[in-house]
Amino acid sequence: LLVSALYAGAGAGQSPGAERDERWREDFKVLSKNLSPRGPSVDFKRVISPLGQRGQKDFSKLYPNFEVDIETLQADIPKLDDSEIVLRLMKIIASANVEHNTVQPPMTMGFYFRLPLQFGWYPDGLAVVAASSDYRQALGTHVVKIADKTPEEVLAWIASYVPHENEAMLREDGMGLLRVQVVLKHLGLLNAQERLVLTLQKPNGTPFQLAVPFGNPKTPLVAAVDTLHAKPSLSRSRPNDYYWQRYLEDSKTLYVQINRNTNDPALPFRRFVNDFLAEADRHEGARVVVDLRFNGGGDSRLILPLRSALEQRLSTLGHFYVLIASGTMGSAVDNAVDLKNFAHATLIGEPSGGTSSSYGDPKYLVLPFSKLVVQYTGKWFGVKSSEAP
Repeated sequence: LLVSALYAGAGAGQSPGAERDERWREDFKVLSKNLSPRGPSVDFKRVISPLGQRGQKDFSKLYPNFEVDIETLQADIPKLDDSEIVLRLMKIIASANVEHNTVQPPMTMGFYFRLPLQFGWYPDGLAVVAASSDYRQALGTHVVKIADKTPEEVLAWIASYVPHENEAMLREDGMGLLRVQVVLKHLGLLNAQERLVLTLQKPNGTPFQLAVPFGNPKTPLVAAVDTLHAKPSLSRSRPNDYYWQRYLEDSKTLYVQINRNTNDPALPFRRFVNDFLAEADRHEGARVVVDLRFNGGGDSRLILPLRSALEQRLSTLGHFYVLIASGTMGSAVDNAVDLKNFAHATLIGEPSGGTSSSYGDPKYLVLPFSKLVVQYTGKWFGVKSSEAP
């Protein structure tokens, strides 16, 4: 509809195709202007900031072939459909290998339809962790093949479209693209009926095939864990809370979970820390566990009051641990390193989905024709420790 509306305004004697191509080229001009250090910086509210860092930090270092890549893409526009142009642009922006540098997959231009499944990576491979009611037989199965490829082979294919700084981040963020019809079609993985054939296997079962169609991304999905009718584990009991805490009497543990580095208007973080201190004073000698496994980042400064409180009470508290995993990303990785360095925490878990040194301070740019949202970064956050989690 967007493209049709724009075609309606095409000048006399100019074909709709030529109009579309020119509009894409205008988008690329806007992109180049803003990513270049000469361009304006855009903050989270998309308001031009005359005092902020202009353009992408270390642009030439991160995108040494940017001009050639964009020129090549522009030359190819007439022979590409809109979805192919978006995928090529995603690849260019992801080439910096910076977590926050990305083209957000749109819900238009062929990107709308999704598999009625969700995937999750585990040490023994890829599994189906959620499915619509029509495909409940897939729940909890191990994915043996995607079409005729192994999950690892497909992951390697999509790696160039996913901005990532390590393998854990690729596996965490790449799962979303494994559901998108246009991406899997682009990779040549769909059958003649535009379905994805998966070879699945239940524990100790015989492998079976399932041809899955694509549909509305809003289709309700049932999580595999919900089918067990088991009580959620402590760490998954309050996923929507910004942060929360509980004293575990049986293990003499002060458990703190921080799910996002954002101040909760209903419970400012400083007040939350005061509550934690009161609890710590009531349970002297208790060990402390800070869970950052589901924290995708935000404002790295949020945790400073907690770090300071822990530093001051090292002599009255027991052992201190920080839990991390592939879902620990962005500023949450910085938090883990800070708690290790300043409060002598022991890091436990899996490799984090980020690094302790990276580009941050995200900026957002909406391209005028395609309405694609391009995210880039304005600052470098340097090494804080010789050891990354």
